[in-house]
Amino acid sequence: MCNVYNIVPKSEHYACIIDFIVVALRVVKLEHHSWAYVLLSNLYTAKGRYSEARSIRKKMISRGVEKTPGCSLLVINGSLLQGEDTLTNG
Repeated sequence: MCNVYNIVPKSEHYACIIDFIVVALRVVKLEHHSWAYVLLSNLYTAKGRYSEARSIRKKMISRGVEKTPGCSLLVINGSLLQGEDTLTNG
């Protein structure tokens, strides 16, 4: 939002995103898709709403939803390193 539209996100923007994800979890039945839970938990955490974030993570666990591990990509001198690639001097 900042770079494209020159708008600094405010609490109402985050509230809209949270509302969207909550509705998506209920309507579209995304119970087994970890991204929605993780995103919602991270949004709550970013706004300092730690009890809500913990509640989302607990729901995720109680429903048997597992988070898929992330993977980092790094480009160094034109070489793409991914996942468990190691860096060496030389």
